[in-house]
Amino acid sequence: MLTPRQVPNPKTTSHETDWGNCSSPSNHLPGRFRYVVYAVNSASTGGQRLISLLSEKESLMKPPAGLDINLLDQPLRIHERPTISLSLIDEHHLKTFGDVGLILKVPNSALLATSPQDCGTCHSRPDLVRGRARELGIRSASELLQDSWPNCYNEIIACGTSDTGEKLRVVGFFIKTIHGKSVAKGLEGLIRTQALELKLPLVELNEPGAFDGPNFVTVDGGRPRVVYNGNCYQIYEGKFEAYDALTIKYLPSPEEMKTVLDFIVSRDTIGGDDLRDRFSVAHNLASIQHYLPRVERYSDKTIGGIVFTVPSKSGDRRVHIRASGFTEECLWSTYLENYQKQSASASQGSIESSSLPVVAAEVAENHLNEFISKSEEPLRTELQRFKEISLPAINKFLSNRYTATRDLIRAPSLPPLKAPPVWSHPSGPPQHFFNKISNGLGTKKFFNSSNLLNVFRLSRN
Repeated sequence: MLTPRQVPNPKTTSHETDWGNCSSPSNHLPGRFRYVVYAVNSASTGGQRLISLLSEKESLMKPPAGLDINLLDQPLRIHERPTISLSLIDEHHLKTFGDVGLILKVPNSALLATSPQDCGTCHSRPDLVRGRARELGIRSASELLQDSWPNCYNEIIACGTSDTGEKLRVVGFFIKTIHGKSVAKGLEGLIRTQALELKLPLVELNEPGAFDGPNFVTVDGGRPRVVYNGNCYQIYEGKFEAYDALTIKYLPSPEEMKTVLDFIVSRDTIGGDDLRDRFSVAHNLASIQHYLPRVERYSDKTIGGIVFTVPSKSGDRRVHIRASGFTEECLWSTYLENYQKQSASASQGSIESSSLPVVAAEVAENHLNEFISKSEEPLRTELQRFKEISLPAINKFLSNRYTATRDLIRAPSLPPLKAPPVWSHPSGPPQHFFNKISNGLGTKKFFNSSNLLNVFRLSRN
């Protein structure tokens, strides 16, 4: 029997043939909800797309029908999956396999089994999955939530289409956040695009931060540590470190650090003033090191790139200069900002300004000149040689981008949002991608989630 806490609003309950008495994401209540979800993480997304690619390339791998469908790219085809693993969540059980995903309605006839923890289901053999499901049995939704640990996700095994023809249905999408910040930034754009295109609700599920709770100061084990306003500050092996609610390392601003130092003194701990001074000195040293240029070298010890960290009002920006001329977001943003400023003040038809890439190139040159002036031999000579190689390449790179994007920036309206295809290159995956597979070169190293995601990001450019 459902407790009052678990009873969804009658206006939002699903059709009586759907399992779980779940609420509707269209009327999401952060403190009272229940959803069946299909969750995705970065690693599973990369692996799924790899299966899709391999199955398209001359039957290199033939998965069961429906298993090669990437559900972030094609969510409405979920009913074609022979079997699938889902989870049941509510306001007290937020753990899922991944940080983004689909919210579903599951017909009773499509439910195969439930488990209060991950049972390691391998869906490449649907016949074995169904056999395993018979052993697990089916709990009611209330029983499943009651048996599930708050910090572990449960597993529901279902089939995309039941024997009676009833199908899983997508009724929304979800994304995890902590203190309003997305946890899965790599997949956030795609999930928001899908929700917008399909006109389905997108629910943000806010999880507690890693350092939520009371503020405190401790020096246990000789390691000074402060937890304040949901962030953690510590001195570890003589070095200052700070972590936000997502446990991402960052450098606090001087203003933020002042509030932390004042909090240390206010705690009236033994040696509070001394501890404050230790944190202040460690933070100052970390700030100096943070903004030092970082030199990247090739295997032959020649300079291949330099990373400059530049403070700004909106947060640190990076200028990444490479000998090949490829520069990262900061330098390209500088170019776009100057382009848009000139475009706004120019009359229609006179927006052409091929000198604009030079403005951004000057930013790179200024950083290099300053670094050279502050360096000593032999580094100074190396940097001068690097400058002579990289600046012409940067100019060429920016000019090419200028030509390619000029018309898009000037367009009165952008094309409608489209979910990117699994592989958008007109001739399919690059041949060297499959050469690596067929030759078995570095298989373990190559087939990790980071490399796969990089390959698929490039495929969308």
